[in-house]
Amino acid sequence: MNCWLNIHYPPPESEPQPFYVYLQRKNEHFITEFNIGDIAFIYQALTSPAKVKLTDKKGSRWLNLTKGKGGLVAVVKITSNFTEHEESNYYPVGNRRQVDYIGYFNTSKVEAGREFVPLKEIKEAYLGAGLPCFNPCINGGLRKLEPDECRIMKRLVGFDE
Repeated sequence: MNCWLNIHYPPPESEPQPFYVYLQRKNEHFITEFNIGDIAFIYQALTSPAKVKLTDKKGSRWLNLTKGKGGLVAVVKITSNFTEHEESNYYPVGNRRQVDYIGYFNTSKVEAGREFVPLKEIKEAYLGAGLPCFNPCINGGLRKLEPDECRIMKRLVGFDE
């Protein structure tokens, strides 16, 4: 079983937090490393692009995003194989660039002892364990956690398999 960290932007104000594990084009090499039953920690960014383009049966539209929490907001288990988006979804990041999401894994939320763990607490736990400072943005929002990192995250959220 692998442990993952997936960064999410805060959801639009009118929608609940999605708990998919998303892959950007630059991370597509991870597709074959995911297994059904893998654990992923969902980290919600504190900031986000001002708007996100949503395309569905109703057409395309831009939605405003809310301010994020800046910490772990969920523990999930992978429940499906990779699903490609029907077409690329681009999310603007400021005026600088766009991030291309190519697809996702379905997940189910796992009950844990805590619903939220702030960034400051995660950083303190990493440093206390002698690990380099926690940076959620390493590898652009998705990374495989080392066993020591996975143990720390599980302890922080109160997740006991």
